[in-house]
Amino acid sequence: SVADIDSAVVTTTVSVLHGSLTAVATAGVTITNNGTGSVTLSGSPAAITAALDGLSYSPVADYHGSDTLTMSTTDGALLDSDTVGITINPVVDIADDAFATN
Repeated sequence: SVADIDSAVVTTTVSVLHGSLTAVATAGVTITNNGTGSVTLSGSPAAITAALDGLSYSPVADYHGSDTLTMSTTDGALLDSDTVGITINPVVDIADDAFATN
């Protein structure tokens, strides 16, 4: 969640190295670069928290391993950053085979 006791408007940037992020459009939040590896949200802390509640992560196709989600929030005077580790497990790709019989 995002909180700031002395600012009505904050900016939060959420980023990953090996995928894309999509935030939920919410009243009172301006979202830029949605669907990329670095999404920026501007608005009230409560509105940004609501938009981040539905944040989705999609790894790059065929990628497996570790990724790091970094979230930085600023009110213009102060900056707070946090990180979360993400593990992407490998999946078996299903081949699209076709054959004919007589």
